[in-house]
Amino acid sequence: CLPDFTQLESGAIINALKNGGLISGATHHDAYLTGDAFIELLSFLGCAPNICLTPANGDNFCHVIIRSAPGNILCLGHTATATPRCPHCKHKMIHWQQTENWQLGETVCTCSHCNTATAMQNLNWKQECAYGRMAVDIINIHPFEAVPSESLLTILQTATNVEWNYCYDEKKK
Repeated sequence: CLPDFTQLESGAIINALKNGGLISGATHHDAYLTGDAFIELLSFLGCAPNICLTPANGDNFCHVIIRSAPGNILCLGHTATATPRCPHCKHKMIHWQQTENWQLGETVCTCSHCNTATAMQNLNWKQECAYGRMAVDIINIHPFEAVPSESLLTILQTATNVEWNYCYDEKKK
């Protein structure tokens, strides 16, 4: 997820992902078919994954969506089991969703253990939630089944001059 966003970066990211082989032709606005290097740019965990890379089977094919949210830093996805930890004391923050406006990254959440106030975007989410202004969503791969390779993260960082991170989102499978 990209913490800051401009329209110029959107074009740069799309070009970089095409040149790097993650994506190829567009299926519709901001959605792309997988590219020739798609499999190499992800590290699949466990047994051989069974994923469909072509739209022949309807909507259940793997594809990539580039999402942007100019303006406030927003929650771009999370798992149902997401439980962040306080970056100060490492205590689990189990009532995070009770924080008003938790979807906004700058919203402050206070740790019930050490009383440290931390912006939602700065909590330790362990790849189960992410905040930013832009995301590269890989659709129809189950959460925790794959991670982006260092090569993919480098492609994104080179295109934007910002370090990227990743998270899983159960709505995207």
